[in-house]
Amino acid sequence: MKTPLPAARNTKPDPSYKAWAYTAEQIPEAWPEIEPWVVAALAKGYGELTAEDVYKFLLSDHMKAFVTFRDGALELVFIIELVTYPRYRAIRAVAMGGKGSLEAARTFLPTLCDWALTIGAVEVEGWASTPELAILHKMLGLTPAYTVSRLNLRGKLQ
Repeated sequence: MKTPLPAARNTKPDPSYKAWAYTAEQIPEAWPEIEPWVVAALAKGYGELTAEDVYKFLLSDHMKAFVTFRDGALELVFIIELVTYPRYRAIRAVAMGGKGSLEAARTFLPTLCDWALTIGAVEVEGWASTPELAILHKMLGLTPAYTVSRLNLRGKLQ
């Protein structure tokens, strides 16, 4: 059912981790297993997406779902969005959740980067809270690019 991802080039991945990608056709069967992780990850956000939104985007192939298993147990669910800018293509991390997810992400990131290159993406970007970004920068070697700030106007809609 899952499509195995090859190990990244020039890395020595932890052999106890296995990375898989789901196709849009596989999402209906996989969703019951990954939905709780997606819901938990989105709960940390600001309401941009619901799990139902993610499900629809996964079915339409606008987003992709990747999972990492360790010793047969689900460790990480990683949802990415395909983004096309006028000058290049990127993948954007929109939800990441799981137990031990940072260690799984560190093991999985080189494989994800290699996959991104195969679809023509040359950047990986992600949104997270400031404390989470500090951890991700340190553990995964991400470089800060932009800071997103918000002014909530919903109260003015009355």
